[in-house]
Amino acid sequence: MGFDQKRKRAGRRTMSAIAGLVAAATLVSPLVAYAGTGGGGSGTGDGTADGTTVPMMDLPVWSMCWELLFSLMLPLYVLLARDVRVVVPSMLAVMVFAQWVNWLPLQHMAVFAIGVALAYHHVSGRGAALSGGWVVIACLVCVATMVQSGFGLLPSCLSEPLGVAGAAGLVYVATGDNVVSRLLSCRPLAHLGAISFSLYLTHLPVRDLLGQFVHVPGRGPVLMLVMLAVAELFYQLVEKPSIMLSHRVRESCMSLR
Repeated sequence: MGFDQKRKRAGRRTMSAIAGLVAAATLVSPLVAYAGTGGGGSGTGDGTADGTTVPMMDLPVWSMCWELLFSLMLPLYVLLARDVRVVVPSMLAVMVFAQWVNWLPLQHMAVFAIGVALAYHHVSGRGAALSGGWVVIACLVCVATMVQSGFGLLPSCLSEPLGVAGAAGLVYVATGDNVVSRLLSCRPLAHLGAISFSLYLTHLPVRDLLGQFVHVPGRGPVLMLVMLAVAELFYQLVEKPSIMLSHRVRESCMSLR
């Protein structure tokens, strides 16, 4: 296959991914707006500069709402978001646009696409080809890119995509055989990774509930410990049984073929 053909194929994949994500975000937007307004009324959540509300951000279970919507769109992601070299830069560009026009569903759809592409890259056995001092330099650059979004140094339409780019870069570096992947493979961090999805789903409800009752100096570490404990329970009681059930369902379906 010649260079021009490869470039055309890459262009078609990019346009297909962008078109699919825009379509998904368009479909999701009414659902998000409905959830964010409590089913048709005015939202009561975080305000924007023009006095409107940010959809779904007023819900303590907003992460679960997004995850449900993402799960419904997962087949589309698996079909389109495979080539990390195409998906990551194109979705970062989509994020810049989504931040600029304040289109929250499209922004989250783009972030999810990057995650799917990184996961596909990892399970395909293609790790980062970095070693030695380059790994350390890459990690420092990624961490700096991630944390800059918390200091307000750049407009949000740039700082948020750059933060995601830093996180994606750090994940990419960790897919290789290097000191970063070995560090992240130690048992405490590996277990934290195992329960991270449960932590993502439950951390805001725990924070919002306990934040009403815990009013002591330095309450951050206390809330963090409770969040980790709740995430561990959720992982053991909900996530692991759900994964095992999905495996049994898959095996049953395969046996019927």
